[in-house]
Amino acid sequence: MEDTVVQIGAQLFTAATSKKKKTVKAKTEIAIELDEKSELSKTKEKSPLPGPSSASEATATKTLEPQLSSEEEDEEDEALSERLGIKRNDIVWVKQGQNVFWPGLVLKILNRGLRGKARTNTIQMRVFLIHNGSKLTVQSTKVESFDSPNRKEFLETGQKQKAALATEHARAAQKADKFLRERVLGVNIDPVRFFCLGETKVIQEHESSSSEDDEPPEEQVGIPQWELPSIEDLSAAEKKSSAARQAWIKNSKDSRRASNQALVEFITGGKVGAHLVGLYRGTVPSRRHDHYTSEDNDLRQKLKRSSWWGPIDDQLQQEAIFEYCHDVIERSKEVGVVKGLDTIKYAFEVFCPEAITKAICKLAMVDMETAAEIFEKGAQIVRACEALEQPEAEAVEPVEEESLEREKAIVETEEEVPGRETPAAEEAVVDEVLEGTVEAEETVKAETEEKMTAEPEPDVVPAEAEEGPSENLDTGEVVREELERLGVDSDLLKEIEQT
Repeated sequence: MEDTVVQIGAQLFTAATSKKKKTVKAKTEIAIELDEKSELSKTKEKSPLPGPSSASEATATKTLEPQLSSEEEDEEDEALSERLGIKRNDIVWVKQGQNVFWPGLVLKILNRGLRGKARTNTIQMRVFLIHNGSKLTVQSTKVESFDSPNRKEFLETGQKQKAALATEHARAAQKADKFLRERVLGVNIDPVRFFCLGETKVIQEHESSSSEDDEPPEEQVGIPQWELPSIEDLSAAEKKSSAARQAWIKNSKDSRRASNQALVEFITGGKVGAHLVGLYRGTVPSRRHDHYTSEDNDLRQKLKRSSWWGPIDDQLQQEAIFEYCHDVIERSKEVGVVKGLDTIKYAFEVFCPEAITKAICKLAMVDMETAAEIFEKGAQIVRACEALEQPEAEAVEPVEEESLEREKAIVETEEEVPGRETPAAEEAVVDEVLEGTVEAEETVKAETEEKMTAEPEPDVVPAEAEEGPSENLDTGEVVREELERLGVDSDLLKEIEQT
């Protein structure tokens, strides 16, 4: 009996305990659910969902995307670039409108796939359109590399657009080509600066191909890294002393060599390459280039007489600059506009002085006009030193000029002798005869007959008269001897003689 009571009590206790546990669990679940609802309501208050009565709020709502670290983004960009064959800062063709592809610059490659799954329809590109400076995001299927096999077709399609659009298309393609050529030449160009800083609308005449435009001196900061070395004047006594003069010349050369080394390193380091290439193509204005390509002989002669080196008179420094400039010409002449170019002559007369002037502009932090003035001033200093180094040459030159003038006067006097045909007249007659004209032949014939008529004919002397004078000749004796030879009777001969 007691055992039965104990069992029933235990069952009741177990049932009560189980019921209590279920109640606690239910309360806990309800509390958790209430907490979740509370958090959800707070989130809604901070970021309200769009409703039918709030269109502006719906527009403002954005889909949250997982944020990646910079390293993860770089890895993803590399993976996408390898897959597409296109990477950031590449020049591409971007499809816009009715099957027209425009030149553009890739700013970024994006993946809109879920959890990093990249598919063709989820890869997008952020591009910069060169012709109008706009930025947009397009599907990767609407982008092709700039060296695409369809390049020619893209250019032809662009030229079929309306006049204004066709012009913009051609100029954008031209500028993209210019950027790629300079990149091939090894010029370090920031593409964003090249295309975005006021150079994306059109390619103006004489536009610089360099990413470093000439800036006024007030916009440049820092300390100038070069200046024209100052030189003390020689006194009259020092000029007369050969030793003092030579010492002054040596110190002057050493000072210029040390100062100009900064210019040489700036040039040979490739920092003026873009300027020279643009100058060669005619996109950078240059008086020297214009004179070299001019048909005016006076301008070409003026260019030859001008200074090529400015303040640089050290031979080794000149050779280093020339080698660099000549190499730039050889690498860029295929895309140049100067036909039949003598690269050595062009390097001496145009590239070398332009490279030095550009280096002065950058290192002295002045504009190009002021740099050109410094270049000429440096050339004057060099000429003054050369005059002091070889004073005898100045005394010899006037003597040579005087002798040339005397020789010229003698030649002119000989040409003016009366009755003497000038070489030009003789050449004219010869040319007429060589041409075989009838008039020339008749002229020569008439002159010959006139000369023959004017000269008296010599007397013709018979052969018999050569033996002696005619008055000493005995004709009767001759006749008699001839008759005897023929066998005539002697008596008959006597009668003949008597008669």
